[in-house]
Amino acid sequence: MMMESDDDGRKEIQGEIATTLHGSSIIDFSYEYDFTQTRGVRLWFSMIRLRTPAGLPITLNGEGICIEDQDPLGEKGINLSIRGNAYSPGPEVPIAQIEEVIRRDLLTLFDGAGITAVDGLGFGDDPVYERDGASFHPLKAETITFWNHDGFSFLFRPEGFCQSNPTHRTKVWIALDAFLMVDYEGACACVSDAFFSEFQEGGIPRQEER
Repeated sequence: MMMESDDDGRKEIQGEIATTLHGSSIIDFSYEYDFTQTRGVRLWFSMIRLRTPAGLPITLNGEGICIEDQDPLGEKGINLSIRGNAYSPGPEVPIAQIEEVIRRDLLTLFDGAGITAVDGLGFGDDPVYERDGASFHPLKAETITFWNHDGFSFLFRPEGFCQSNPTHRTKVWIALDAFLMVDYEGACACVSDAFFSEFQEGGIPRQEER
């Protein structure tokens, strides 16, 4: 694909990146949760690791800023929504079994699941690194939707709160540790963080590391 400045060119690049991500599976994850008698269980992911059908490793993280004071968010992560509702193991689950039930539910839900849609996919206009005519642009998304082999649809969306005032307006997104690489001719490719790191160190990454 070629880097173009017009809207059609940008949409084409977004479509190519979405195609690269389509079918990606979840291979690892980390999460946190809290519990109150009135609200029940609130769960969020601090990390979700994917592998694309082509073998590209990609990690998802929740990121964001406070719009009103421009500070990083004190609490941020990725929320899991199933059929429009935030995941919860249910009020009938005994407190002593919450951890066990959450782990079992997630492993069952994620088994055989693959990405079917990436909404709000974007890449920064300003590169984070440039060398030898190549530039690297960070990738982010608003929501990522999966289907599993049991026919369940679920999606991930970012969430976060201002550390000084939880009522402040925030801007949140899912950050991908992959990059849009653009060469001196305008040709583009989605590359891994490992590829980017080796390129930064002055090496010439192997094709399979992309």
